[in-house]
Amino acid sequence: MILYWAVFFFSRSLRPAVTSVHYLSSYGLSVRLLKSDKVLLSCWGSDVNAIRINLLSRAIYAPILERAAWINAPSASIKEKLLKMSGRISSNIIDVFQYGVKLQPALCKEAGKKSPDCTKFVSNRHWSPHYNIDLIIQSFAFFVRDRNVSSQLYIYGKGSESDVARINSLISSLDPQIRSKIVLRGFVDHYTLLNEMKDFDVFISIPKTDGLPLSLLEAMYIGLLPVVNALPVYEEWLSDSCGIIVKELTIENLALALARAHNSYLEMNLSTNREKVISRANFDQNTARFLENFA
Repeated sequence: MILYWAVFFFSRSLRPAVTSVHYLSSYGLSVRLLKSDKVLLSCWGSDVNAIRINLLSRAIYAPILERAAWINAPSASIKEKLLKMSGRISSNIIDVFQYGVKLQPALCKEAGKKSPDCTKFVSNRHWSPHYNIDLIIQSFAFFVRDRNVSSQLYIYGKGSESDVARINSLISSLDPQIRSKIVLRGFVDHYTLLNEMKDFDVFISIPKTDGLPLSLLEAMYIGLLPVVNALPVYEEWLSDSCGIIVKELTIENLALALARAHNSYLEMNLSTNREKVISRANFDQNTARFLENFA
């Protein structure tokens, strides 16, 4: 909070020609009072999805959106929500893209090449209840118990002390044979994570809401098969030929999706996912796109 106000008062004293603000629901609140000729606003999924659209939110956020000369939204679904917050902003000023992935071909696995000994599933989202890591573990256990196939689940990420205790308790409650197939990696640095991701086959992401997560784009670029729930942003990027979308999220349905990933992996057109990321979520290309607005 101290940093927030320091940035705010510093920018007021300078009166910059252009001010770039990230996160509508925090730094974005300063936009109404900024002395700046041009405001660029970058919105995030975790930011906009947390705002419930009603009279109060419109009163707070509509003037901020209307003050911006250019707005970045990570997905079309986030853009639609922004337009609902204010009926006075033009659709044309909202540019839809996620800043994306730093393309590094050395990180990529051969598209469609599966681990030889077993199917390796991976989750690398946060461990708060919002991201449904418990459901991933329960569904994997159901899948392994029901199918008796050779597979492993690797779980990366972090959370609060209560999140960590909850995840550890759940894994400890499982049958030892199933528990032995789950590897709790926890938090690792980004470079280590990306290098280890190419050893996996299937990426799982099933949060309650989402923007366009970098973790999904990275998994698509590296060459993993995405298994996701039916959120609008996921359906913008994935189809049945290059991903598995769980329409109704239950333990049984997600277990069936994991079984399909195990059985149909080689039939999936995963090179399409990499091509999408290269053309639409190239970090260098999209950063240049952002910088063009400073002119």
